[in-house]
Order: sequence, then structure tokens, then C-alpha cells
Amino acid sequence: MAVVEAPFNSLIHDRSPATRAFLRFFGTLCSIPTVERIACDMDRGTLHYWVKLNSDSEAGQNAMYDAWRRLLASDDVQLGAELHVIFTDEGDEVIPSDADVIFVRE
Repeated sequence: MAVVEAPFNSLIHDRSPATRAFLRFFGTLCSIPTVERIACDMDRGTLHYWVKLNSDSEAGQNAMYDAWRRLLASDDVQLGAELHVIFTDEGDEVIPSDADVIFVRE
């Protein structure tokens, strides 16, 4: 594990409600064992989250969708967003090539 000093204006220091809502959502997804990869991209003002699963676990899917519902229910999120779930029978090529991968489970 590498530890890097974060710049003062990093997400960790951002106390805005929208950032806090995103961090709760992202942290929950990262804690779900069946989430293998998370990517995001922006298209026409909509933020797209691409979540690749390594198992079809119903409990993992339920936890992911619960986190998604909490994010959308937050009054602090002003941006349009879509969740794209990539199941085990789909390949990584479903994720757009210009999407930024922000999490990979190794």
C-alpha cells in the first residue's frame, strides 16, 4: 500500500454536501466484495457510473442498489446520474474506453 500526501483541495477536505454524498456512495460500493471495478464518465451533463461485478450475489446487488437509492435521494446531489451495472456474463468492453476507472479490486 502506498500513502501519498493529498493536496489541500482534495475530495477529503471538500466538505460540500454533494461531495460527502458521493464519498458515502463510493465508499459503500468499494466495501461490497462483489464489486470488481468502478468507472465513471460524463456525457451531456449526466455522470455515468459503470460498476462491474465479479459475482451475481443478490446481497451484493442489493447493497449496491441501496447505496444508489440513497445517493439519488440526497437533496445535495444536483447533477444527473446513471448507474450501469455490468454482470459477470458481460465483458469489460461494455465500459466506454474514455471512462475513468476509479476503483479496481485486486
